[in-house]
Amino acid sequence: MSYVPATLRRVVTQRAGDECEYCRFPQTASLFTFEMEHIIAEKHDGITVVET
Repeated sequence: MSYVPATLRRVVTQRAGDECEYCRFPQTASLFTFEMEHIIAEKHDGITVVET
């Protein structure tokens, strides 16, 4: 798993409404913390930023 800064993690979590952005399953109903994924994988030169 790649490193995602805490501030970026908070932005993404708030933007998603604390739900999975794919299926909208709530984080509060999950036994595990959701992983942050890149739209373009880092190995394919994806970057770890929020685009505006």
